Amino acid sequence: MTETAKQKLKEMCLSIRDMETSPDESDVSVQGTISSVNKLEGEAQIVLTRGKKRHLYDFNLKLDFEIAVAKRDFASIEDKKTQNDDPKNTPDIKRTYKGSLLYNEVAPQSTLESTIKWKKNPVGIAHESHLKIAIQKLHQQVQSKLKQFEEDYCGL
Repeated sequence: MTETAKQKLKEMCLSIRDMETSPDESDVSVQGTISSVNKLEGEAQIVLTRGKKRHLYDFNLKLDFEIAVAKRDFASIEDKKTQNDDPKNTPDIKRTYKGSLLYNEVAPQSTLESTIKWKKNPVGIAHESHLKIAIQKLHQQVQSKLKQFEEDYCGL
């Protein structure tokens, strides 16, 4: 049962892709994705006790993510003139930030708290507020998938 549960959990987490936030600034777009399931340890089992099925599982999960922040570059008036003032032709300045979400306890009815670990610390950068919003939305989507996993697993 453990391998089946791990495979299902991995598929669900990897389906979190191309989430886009709409920050206050219209010239900024933010996209976050779960790029890989770096660690998935633990076990799952279904136990029959006193004639009743009990669905048990306990996993540790490390999900790698990428958040891309793109901003339209209106810095140069000359560049804008050469592109006939068409905003579609204005180039994007894109930065990608990478990190991991660590879930130390994925179990029935757990709180699903996570820890964020960045590859390079983004504190103090211009996109810090956009990254916080994107992380919150990724965490919400992961929580939703983990709750869906719990419902699916308990339905077996």
